[in-house]
Amino acid sequence: MGLRDVIEDFRTAGGHPKDTEPMAQAATLVSMLAHVAQHSYGFEFWGIRMTDMRVSLARILYAGVTGRKV
Repeated sequence: MGLRDVIEDFRTAGGHPKDTEPMAQAATLVSMLAHVAQHSYGFEFWGIRMTDMRVSLARILYAGVTGRKV
């Protein structure tokens, strides 16, 4: 089951607003992950620890997939 399908299941169950487009939501989350992975050295240079980034990413992913607050 792909990320789009999981988001669709949560949307159908009422976790997301009905106007949420699951494919757009999935693409946004995947793009965010790729961007953060690509810029990890820059974040470290700016004083942002990757440990803290992982916690933030996990929270955003949880909310983005389930539609629920962390």
